[in-house]
Amino acid sequence: MDFDTLYQSMAQSYEDSTGYPVNPDSDLGIRMQVLAGELLGCYGELEQAQLQMFPQTATGSWLDLHGQARGLTRTQESKAAGSVSFYRATAATSDIVIPQGTVVGTSNGSGACWVTTQDGVLLQGERSVLVEVECTVAGNQGNAAMSQVDTLISALPGISYVSNPEAITGGSRAEDDESFRRRILSSFLDPATGVNLAGLEQEAMQEVGMHSAKAKYIGLGMVDIYVSSYDRTSNLALVSRVQQRLNAVRPLGLNLVSAAAEVVSLNLSVRLYTNGTQSSDQLISDAKEFLEAAVKELGVGESFNPYVVGGRLCSALSGVAGVEFLSPTGRQTPEDNQIYSPGTLTVTVSQQ
Repeated sequence: MDFDTLYQSMAQSYEDSTGYPVNPDSDLGIRMQVLAGELLGCYGELEQAQLQMFPQTATGSWLDLHGQARGLTRTQESKAAGSVSFYRATAATSDIVIPQGTVVGTSNGSGACWVTTQDGVLLQGERSVLVEVECTVAGNQGNAAMSQVDTLISALPGISYVSNPEAITGGSRAEDDESFRRRILSSFLDPATGVNLAGLEQEAMQEVGMHSAKAKYIGLGMVDIYVSSYDRTSNLALVSRVQQRLNAVRPLGLNLVSAAAEVVSLNLSVRLYTNGTQSSDQLISDAKEFLEAAVKELGVGESFNPYVVGGRLCSALSGVAGVEFLSPTGRQTPEDNQIYSPGTLTVTVSQQ
């Protein structure tokens, strides 16, 4: 429905009833045009309401309401946290205070920064002190492997260098609409009733930092639940928290065991067929970013379908007329306890 269709319909109806055509510049014609504009707005609102009525097409806060009706909430973003050690080359001659709010960073190019959440004191005669830190922003970019935090951003007289002796984990992004939509639709296909697998998976997904959970019966009265974070780096840290949550709801006679999903690298090779309107370098960069996100969206035990991803990639990139997956050429399905992670991504461009 568009403005011209509405206006012409009203004008034609008036002419059919009165025998007189409507002059668009007359008072009546102007009134009809105003009314057509208002009706067009009403049609737009009705179309939007129709989209938001169903979880398959709802977005944003409307999708949240569909989730609430199924007892589901969107996974919220969280900040990565851990500990870093501040070092001196020689033993301290006096106590050195590491004030709360001290900022440290990394040289790996991610741009992530972490801030101390409490005061620390490097005691006289000591060469290092361990202080808790938290990423300055929420999201998985704050997760860091051991020894990746290596830059002093705040000035600290008497401190030579900084490092994290263990991985900093727990950072996760907020669940997007598509990921939340899949969980909602899955709840219709496999409704949670008591302690069935779907109910256990939904309970595990309430834990901060969760991206995916997969429950599996392994024997009489025994269930394994495999969990994973979005970036696949903090799975072990999630296990104990999920286990505590499930123990609180575990029925008598059921043995629940949480475990980190095994991360399996998925190598992709793609050829793009273009019409020459964009630079190859930009297309390759955009395609790799899209493919990485597509793999990371997959949950535990979830298949990778190159035909579906290829169609989405073709629609997402301007100037791309076709996409060919050189590898893999068919659907890839992991084991129930595995989750795919982006491996080597190879993208080539061919002029059509």
